[in-house]
Amino acid sequence: MTTKIYNTIMRLMLPALAVVCILVSCGKYKAPPGSSTNNGAGNPVDTSNGVGITVAGGNGDSSLANQLNWPFGVFVDSLGNVFVADTYNNRIQEWAPGSTTGITIAGGNGIGTASNQFHYPAGLFVDGTGNIYIADTYNNRVQEWIKATNSIVTVAGDSSGSSGQDSAHLNTPTGIFVDKMGNLYIADQYNNRIQKWPADTSIHYGITVAGSANSTQLAYPVAVYVDSIGDIYVSDYGNNRIQEWSADTSMHNGITVAGGNSVGYASNQLYQPWGLYVNGNGDIFVSDRFNNRIQKFAAGMDTATTVAGGNGIGAAPNQLFDAASIFVDKTGIIYVADTYNNRIQKWVGH
Repeated sequence: MTTKIYNTIMRLMLPALAVVCILVSCGKYKAPPGSSTNNGAGNPVDTSNGVGITVAGGNGDSSLANQLNWPFGVFVDSLGNVFVADTYNNRIQEWAPGSTTGITIAGGNGIGTASNQFHYPAGLFVDGTGNIYIADTYNNRVQEWIKATNSIVTVAGDSSGSSGQDSAHLNTPTGIFVDKMGNLYIADQYNNRIQKWPADTSIHYGITVAGSANSTQLAYPVAVYVDSIGDIYVSDYGNNRIQEWSADTSMHNGITVAGGNSVGYASNQLYQPWGLYVNGNGDIFVSDRFNNRIQKFAAGMDTATTVAGGNGIGAAPNQLFDAASIFVDKTGIIYVADTYNNRIQKWVGH
């Protein structure tokens, strides 16, 4: 294992790694091979999901304008501009459609807690007015880049970067989602909960809407998605499943809607899922991170089809390596933060 891979696992996934080590040591998981001719079960790989097109990065892991360094987050606006949480470069990049270089929108000033700095940002969300919400993961806060003023403010967590379990703090937040009312939902990873921060900026604390810092309902949640009726979907990373919480606040427990069948490579299994998207039909798209594939669970189905990757570990156009966040546009095009390959891949036709 290279130093870079080790450092990334340690910095972003230490507790989740412990879960994997336990499973492996108990003989409950057989890692998928790095071969494009086997799907982990001895069967030929289905290549019908096509190949990806690189729309950002893919030119090494440094900080030039045409490069990315371990990107974890991706978001695409209505004009097709691709926004990237360029995690190890501590910056947010915007790539215009067809561009071979990105421009730095926020950050890029080294690691720190100043308003123009980040510490390994892992997720982002762009609202309808172009404002960008950023999960500033190791600063334990969410920052908002305000387009009109080109300024950044802290909208959740402690601006100084301190962590905590109380309602005013976060601990290693990763995924974020903003609903139509402007409410901010945060995957508060190490607190094992989803926090909702009201759109009313005079309120400086979050409300727990899924999981709890003191419960076992979630294990290191890393992504959150809220559908049009207010149901909350959570990528429950440590439990290898996707959980759904009803908008009905009298319901206090989540239900498993994808995965949850132990670690594995079968169509009803996930291996530490990260990115999450739910379309208008109720289909659930999941970045099955360590299986290096994107899975689609049709509404009401407990088995998935592979719609991107799934051809072993690698950098070929039909492969992914350690894919994190995903974004699906209204036409069904899938954008993938192909983290280890330092690129954003675009899959068409789903």
